Amino acid sequence: MQSLAGTTEATPIWPLFQTVCSSITQVILVTISGYYLSRRGLLDKTTQKQLNIINVNFFTPCLLFSKVAFSLSPDKLRELWVIPIFFALVSGVSLVVAWLLGSLFRLDRTHRNFAMAAAMIMNSNSLPVALLQSLAVTVPGLQWDQDDTLDAIVGRAITYLLLCGTMGQFLRWSYGVHLLSKAVPPDETGPISPLLDDIRGRSQASRSFPGTFHTRPLSDTDVETTSASDSYLSPLDDGAPRPAWSRPPLTFVQRALRTGRSIWRNVTDFMTPPLWASVLSLVVALNQPLQNVLGVHLRPIRYAITQAGDCSIPLTLVVLGAYFHRPLDKSEFPPSEPNGQQKTSLVGRIRRIFRLGDTQLHAARAQNRAEGRTVFVSILARMVIAPALLLPLVVFGQLQGYPHVFRDLVLLLASPPALTLAQITQSTSDAFERLISRTIFWSYCLVAPPAMVGYALIAMLITRL
Repeated sequence: MQSLAGTTEATPIWPLFQTVCSSITQVILVTISGYYLSRRGLLDKTTQKQLNIINVNFFTPCLLFSKVAFSLSPDKLRELWVIPIFFALVSGVSLVVAWLLGSLFRLDRTHRNFAMAAAMIMNSNSLPVALLQSLAVTVPGLQWDQDDTLDAIVGRAITYLLLCGTMGQFLRWSYGVHLLSKAVPPDETGPISPLLDDIRGRSQASRSFPGTFHTRPLSDTDVETTSASDSYLSPLDDGAPRPAWSRPPLTFVQRALRTGRSIWRNVTDFMTPPLWASVLSLVVALNQPLQNVLGVHLRPIRYAITQAGDCSIPLTLVVLGAYFHRPLDKSEFPPSEPNGQQKTSLVGRIRRIFRLGDTQLHAARAQNRAEGRTVFVSILARMVIAPALLLPLVVFGQLQGYPHVFRDLVLLLASPPALTLAQITQSTSDAFERLISRTIFWSYCLVAPPAMVGYALIAMLITRL
């Protein structure tokens, strides 16, 4: 009890709570602007999709490249070897916990996959960075040694989160997209948005590469034309089609080219623009001469990329706020009677209203219950159960004298779901709009403030072990 009391006295709770609320308020204000624009009719569904496509294909890759390419170095990556292990443990445990809870609460595949993605993809940028900076300024005892300075503490924390964020971008734009793309069955998605088409398949640029083959089913006309033309060919004619057994075997070079084309097609099918940006940023970060050229000698290019990247998060929040506005659907009203005549009797109107309302009410209640369970599973797995399972590992590492990074990354254990989930879910279908809106609202507005402050106190307790 004395240790807890001393930690509470040495750790000012009110500044921590202010920092968390300030970060969340910034998110809420930008989100409200998106809701207002949508309500005014300036941000309809088509505009939302177009903005999201532009964001995913341009602004988000610029953000990832600017944050990683000029901040990491080979020396930093060697010093932080434990970060990938920590990140893999947190992501894996969160994924398994969400899957188990989804099965326990009998979620269907769509909602279970969403819960798994929300639990696995955590916010490692805005909220944790602000909270760690506040901790470094207000909380004593975070120094690793006597020569440790405030700037070193803040820089170390940002480097941790930057590396975790880099791996998180790889995860969310690869497996996260794959997981959510499989979540919605084809008969429920309707027309696939252009963004998902770019993510699932090859882009237009990749389709123009030589060696990229496309096939189409033969029509009856094609079959008849082929049969008629083949009947006039002599068996000795060079133009006669040869059976497979009579074709000459492929040379080693031809087999290698065919294998290379197949591998390249698989890579382009898997890669997304943010994932390409992450790969290129790591190439620049690991190549110090190239990093120096882009960072020092080509500063206009660097600043242009940075300015474009700064638009990504605000644009994501604006589109996310537009999800909260649900315009009235005309299809919900009863159709008119034939010949333009409608029932004018009071009894007919009452019957029609109750019949329509009863059907819609049952459907809405079923959907709300499923979404409520999904949001509950997502937040419970991401911010409660997974941290509770991993905290003993952090305590063990502190007692055994393992790298301090385990202690410093406690806040990432309970970080809420990443805001970029709005981009990924928009790329699959409109079915996730209400779900991501409710998840962000509950996790950031209601659960995050007390949870993040509580885990900050736990981190301070661990430092005193």
